[in-house]
Amino acid sequence: MNQLDLFEIEEKEESSLVEEVIFQDGDRVKVKKLTDDEAKELEPEDYYYIKDYENKKGVISTSSKNPKNGTISYKVDFDRDKFGFFYGKDLISLDI
Repeated sequence: MNQLDLFEIEEKEESSLVEEVIFQDGDRVKVKKLTDDEAKELEPEDYYYIKDYENKKGVISTSSKNPKNGTISYKVDFDRDKFGFFYGKDLISLDI
């Protein structure tokens, strides 16, 4: 029987969190409206950040992957000088 090292367990958990790219640069998206359950799970600063952008439409300009945990964030351009950063779960594709 092999004993697992604590660091091996953490690595396995982190590898299961790696996201796949959902959106590409140039994709048209809309920021999802938060459900009551989603709103309860968010930290206050995240809640108010997303709340400001709910139902707004924009275009993905760049994406970046966090090297530590594999999460992908997307920069969404809205109007002239207005943009925001979101996770794939916060966005709905308008390119069907």
